[in-house]
Amino acid sequence: MKLGPATALVDFAKECKEKKLRSFSSYKTKKELSEVLRKYGIDSNEITKILPFEPEPVEIDDEDEELEQCITEIKHRMGIIGSATGRNEAVRCEYISPILYASIYIAKRITKKGITMDPQFEVVGKEASGRVDYAIKKVIDVVNEELIAITEGKQKDLVAGFMQNIMQLKSSHHTNTRKRKASVAFDNEFDYLYGIVTTASDWYFLMYTPERI
Repeated sequence: MKLGPATALVDFAKECKEKKLRSFSSYKTKKELSEVLRKYGIDSNEITKILPFEPEPVEIDDEDEELEQCITEIKHRMGIIGSATGRNEAVRCEYISPILYASIYIAKRITKKGITMDPQFEVVGKEASGRVDYAIKKVIDVVNEELIAITEGKQKDLVAGFMQNIMQLKSSHHTNTRKRKASVAFDNEFDYLYGIVTTASDWYFLMYTPERI
């Protein structure tokens, strides 16, 4: 008899308690970056060796409602908290959020798909766990969602940002895999996630699969 989703998640929770998981934020050094990248066929400790992923561009009208709203919100923040340049991660996230919200609204309008976002979302994988800055999800039905993108906001340490984002994506893939095994509602053909590392002014994009990034 096949176990239900609740039983599968309870079993995984017990397994996590027995096995000590690293936090995403503990991945910081170039040595650790080298170890992480080696698992995906990249023999280097330089983030420049990661093949850049270039999202397909979509033309947006200058008078697009969501774009104008995003620009207005950023101007309001600049008038109150000032520029993000040289500021800490919390301030930078104040500028990251409106860009992500506008992007998701536009993506929902174009794709006609249900998309949600959870700030400070808890992700638990087989090796690492912790809260991610922004988890973007695809709505499957009234009870099921699937992680499709993870965003990591950084003040300036892009090496740590890339490394932590890769581990977040790996753990998110584990989460999706567990859900697929527990429910027939999920599409098994979807086997990749998108990663975003940003300082609010600079944006970098990744595509993650279990075999490569």
